[in-house]
Amino acid sequence: MRPAKPPDIQLSSFGSWDDVGKWFSALEKPQVKDTPEIRAKAEELTRGKTSDLEKLRAIYDYVSTRFRYISISLGAGRYAPHSSAEVLANQYGDCKDKHTLFAALLQAVGVKAYPALVSSTFQSDPSFATPDLFDQVITAIPRGDSFLYLDTTPEVAPFGFLSAQVHDKFVLVIPDIGQARLLKTSADSIFPSVQKFQIDASIDEKGTLDGKARLESREKRNSSSARLHSQGADAMARAGARHLRRYGFRRHCQRCVRRPTRRNRESLLVFLLVPSAELPRLGKSPRGPRSPVLWLAASD
Repeated sequence: MRPAKPPDIQLSSFGSWDDVGKWFSALEKPQVKDTPEIRAKAEELTRGKTSDLEKLRAIYDYVSTRFRYISISLGAGRYAPHSSAEVLANQYGDCKDKHTLFAALLQAVGVKAYPALVSSTFQSDPSFATPDLFDQVITAIPRGDSFLYLDTTPEVAPFGFLSAQVHDKFVLVIPDIGQARLLKTSADSIFPSVQKFQIDASIDEKGTLDGKARLESREKRNSSSARLHSQGADAMARAGARHLRRYGFRRHCQRCVRRPTRRNRESLLVFLLVPSAELPRLGKSPRGPRSPVLWLAASD
C-alpha cells in the first residue's frame, strides 16, 4: 500500500518535531494516571507472570480485546485522550484512549511505554514538523536502541501486529525523558501473507455451479474479517449473505463453520455451502459479471 504524499501547501507553528512531541505530551501524560483501580487491574492481569514480556503480552491482550474502539473526535477530544481511569470504567475508547490505558497498566507493573504518532494515510515529511497529518496513536516499547510498536486499536490483532496502513511509515515517538524522535516502522509484517484456495465443484448443462469451496487467508492488509471472527459465526454468515446478494444469490448458505487456528485472532476459515438451485447463471448482470466462485470470508 503506497502512502499518499503530504499536501503541497502546509502551515505549521511548530519549529521542530520535539515541539510537536512536547505539545502532545502535555495533553497525554497527565491522563496516564496510576490509580488504585489501575494498579489492582494490572496486578490481576499479571499475577503469576515473572518476565516483562509475559506481563506485556497479558496487558496487551486485555486492552486489545476487551475494549471496543469508539472514536468521538469533537473539539479537544480530537487530540486529548480520556484519563486511563475513565477508559477502564467505560470499557471503550479510540486509539489514544486505548494507548493511555495500556501505558497506565504497564506503568503500574514497571514497564515503560511511550505514545507514538503516525498517519494511516500520508507519509510525513521529515523536514516539516506538524501534527496535522497524524491520525493514529500506537504504543512504543523501548528495546535497547529501538522500539517494539504495538497497536491495541484493531481489537483482534495478534501481539506485535501492525496494519499495512502504518507499515514503513514515519512515526513520532515521544519518550518521558529526552527529545521526541521521528523514526520509521518496519516495512515487514510479523508473519508472511498466505492464501490457499481449494474448490471441488461441477457445472451442469445449464451452466450452474454446484460444489464446495474453501479459502484460507492470512494477510496484513486489515483486520475487518478478523473482527467478524470475534463476533461469531452468525455475524460471518450475515456478512456473506450481504456480499452474495450483490451477485443475485437469494440464500447465502446451508451452514457456516468456523475453524480457528491456535490463536483465534490470527486466522479464520469460513465455509459457505450454497445449494445449486440458488446459484445464478454465468453471464452479465447490472452489477458486472457474475462469478461462479463462492464468496468466502477469510482472516488477516
